[in-house]
Amino acid sequence: MLGMYVPDRFALKSSRVQDGMGLYTARRGEKFGPFAGEKRMPEDLDENMDYRLMWEVRGSKGEVLYILDATNPRHSNWLRFVHEAPSQERKNLAAIQEGENIFYLAVDDIETDTELLIGYLDSDVEAEEEEQQALTMAREGKVDHSKGQLAAGSKGHLGCEEDFACPQCESSFPSEEVLTEHLQSLHQKPTGEKEFKCENCGKKFPVRQALQRHFEQHQKACRGDARFVCKVDSCGKRLKSKDALKRHRENVHTGDPKRKLICSVCNRRCTSLSSLQEHRKIHEIFDCQECMKKFISANQLKRHMITHSEKRPYNCEICNKSFKRLDQVGAHKVIHSEDKPYQCKLCGKGFAHRNVYKNHKKTHSEERPFQCDECKALFRTPFSLQRHLLIHNSERTFKCHHCDATFKRKDTLNVHVQVVHERHKKYRCELCSKAFVTPSVLRSHKKTHTGEKEKVCPYCGQKFASSGTLRVHIRSHTGERPYQCPYCEKGFSKNDGLKMHIRTHTREKPYQCSECSKAFSQKRGLDEHKRTHTGEKPFQCDVCDLAFSLKKMLIRHKMTHNPNRPMAECHFCHKKFTRNDYLKVHMDNIHGVADS
Repeated sequence: MLGMYVPDRFALKSSRVQDGMGLYTARRGEKFGPFAGEKRMPEDLDENMDYRLMWEVRGSKGEVLYILDATNPRHSNWLRFVHEAPSQERKNLAAIQEGENIFYLAVDDIETDTELLIGYLDSDVEAEEEEQQALTMAREGKVDHSKGQLAAGSKGHLGCEEDFACPQCESSFPSEEVLTEHLQSLHQKPTGEKEFKCENCGKKFPVRQALQRHFEQHQKACRGDARFVCKVDSCGKRLKSKDALKRHRENVHTGDPKRKLICSVCNRRCTSLSSLQEHRKIHEIFDCQECMKKFISANQLKRHMITHSEKRPYNCEICNKSFKRLDQVGAHKVIHSEDKPYQCKLCGKGFAHRNVYKNHKKTHSEERPFQCDECKALFRTPFSLQRHLLIHNSERTFKCHHCDATFKRKDTLNVHVQVVHERHKKYRCELCSKAFVTPSVLRSHKKTHTGEKEKVCPYCGQKFASSGTLRVHIRSHTGERPYQCPYCEKGFSKNDGLKMHIRTHTREKPYQCSECSKAFSQKRGLDEHKRTHTGEKPFQCDVCDLAFSLKKMLIRHKMTHNPNRPMAECHFCHKKFTRNDYLKVHMDNIHGVADS
């Protein structure tokens, strides 16, 4: 951990150009540094990150060796408090690169009690001619160390003089020793266990051709693509041409100030630049190249990639079970302990982890402040919203191997396989022996036995066992139908209703009878139809023991045992019937009158 030591000749005070602390000096012109930070590779960054505390360290040909990231105070030093000058006129420092170190050079005499502000050595570093000239000089190894350019907050670089050129590629090196190492690692065929290693990022390859292709990607990224950097408001966005940079400035940074705070993906308006940057993260989807599973953050993807490795280096000392990650061991150990220190005061449920307990408490709250801009669905946590957004932002990449069904998430596919194909319902109700796929569905089911109905409708006072059921019921009062059919204008209060309706357009009938091949659009229709083959009549009258194959037939029959039941009366002969269809048959056969 680097100490956040500030030399005596400097003072930390409230910054005049940015939020937070700034650095003030008490001496005149000097060179400060080197700048300290974590080493990162360019591919680990995205455009939504804050580049104001980062510098690119580049080689002679413009290739990015790595990024110095001072975002984490544990891995930085006091130079992180030097902010970017709001204008060239107010700068008093410029960043320079010496070797692989970044220094801040005082370009003016700095008066006492003056804040250090970083700027550029050249007032017109964005000019296309100078950009091209600097790039050409860097490629030829002719960079002037005294006049190198390094743009604050926008990741510029200085090259170092290189005299030893590789005869097999365009690279050049500061010494014969480095060149020899380059030739051996890049252009020499490996023997035995030796691998080809990339000098830029350390990645290893089994064959030289693979390394060469990888090396060309580094060169392409450094020489031309996205080398024009927007420096307005510390934007940091990189574009491929000067015209693209100009259009970006006009569209994003000029005109109505409110326009700058609108998300370019979903047009949502944010209250500040920081909230806009945070909001943009929900649109980021990270794909695993091994299994195509999707994630909402780079960290989640990195953790997931470990699952594709066969190594399980972490063991539980109690049962010797092995895991791929250390945190999995900690989570696993909970099953060996009865200690659950976090107790829910509302339902009495205990939890071993504080975060799980905090998320559980939200299930007792009706507040759902996070709304999906696509379908207006509400969620309790931002993570739930981000997980939901995968539905809108991804394709149906997960296909069932048993049927033609496709899904956007692997966990949804797993539930489908368990329920439809494996009949796997391991959570069984001890009161009625009915089984369910997930424990949450089982808990909701148990409330049908206990009569527990805590959720009250504010419109009619009707009570419900779960918040989800209440939300659907409230739509019967408000008329809200958030699930819109893509084929017609019909809307539905429940997603299940929309799914069944869509099948009227697609003519899809996924449920097929194994006896007669008759197909149905709903599983319930198939279950009822199967009883015509089995003769099963599960619905029995508790008065006369007569049994029926359908519940609606039992309900209709039980009306015959009710002496106060409403009767259908013939207006010709005043004969009464228990059902309207019986009356219609009577009218047609006896009186010759067909009901219209």
